[in-house]
Amino acid sequence: MPFMTHSCVAVRCDGCGNDLDDEYVVHCATEDEARGLARSAAGWRVFSTGEVLCPERDADHQVVIDRLMPPEPQIPITGQLTIDGEEEK
Repeated sequence: MPFMTHSCVAVRCDGCGNDLDDEYVVHCATEDEARGLARSAAGWRVFSTGEVLCPERDADHQVVIDRLMPPEPQIPITGQLTIDGEEEK
């Protein structure tokens, strides 16, 4: 019997590395199939940037979410005072 190589896609959490299923590794034929499977799994989140998070809510998972957030807006307001009471220029 010859050796054969098969390519597949498995879903793993970016926060903790857990697989989509606790009992076995689910293998999908395509990334789209894997994304769909993760989206339909209870509590799993798939982001448009490609990150996948399991239902766990802890500091490791929050780091991934924080990295995905846009920077806070910096809105300059003419005449606004700084914390030390001086007017911004």
